[in-house]
Amino acid sequence: MSVLLQIVAVLRDVGPWLGPLLGGASLAAGAVATWVTYFFYHRKTVQAAWIESYRLLYAEFWKDEGIAAVRNLIANDVAYALIEPILEERLKTDSNKLSAEENEMIELIDRFCALLIRIKFFESRRLSKTQRALWNETYRDYWIARVKTRKALRAYMDRFWPGLRSVLRESDVKALATKEATDKRVDA
Repeated sequence: MSVLLQIVAVLRDVGPWLGPLLGGASLAAGAVATWVTYFFYHRKTVQAAWIESYRLLYAEFWKDEGIAAVRNLIANDVAYALIEPILEERLKTDSNKLSAEENEMIELIDRFCALLIRIKFFESRRLSKTQRALWNETYRDYWIARVKTRKALRAYMDRFWPGLRSVLRESDVKALATKEATDKRVDA
């Protein structure tokens, strides 16, 4: 019993400051747990929204027939040779003097550019390494780089789609040219 009385005597001396200390520590631990939960949930919600938006843009990029026609113009030298004079004619003046058929081709390019503006939004956001790699592999490393090598198309985009200028920086053109030269050497 004397041991119990000694413990009670010690706790009486500690009592005035121990209660507030434990209460404050509990409050701080609860606040930290709340913030950690909030940030974890917020990050997962933002990531899920990014993935869903990416899936929608990816589907539109590959399923839309107009976008497919422009992808063909970008990837195929023969098809690009058909649109290049139309683009050069459009770039000569502010007024549009193209035929209805030529304007339909320009309209397809404009739809492609509008999609690129939406895709560009992803580049401006903070991305994880995995998201950045996916974006680069899907769009930048081939399609954006290929557009940069098409002088008339690039000039058209630069003039009429200024929102794409940051995506069409000159620095990556040399990288694509080097990659294509390497690919040709490997194929030969």
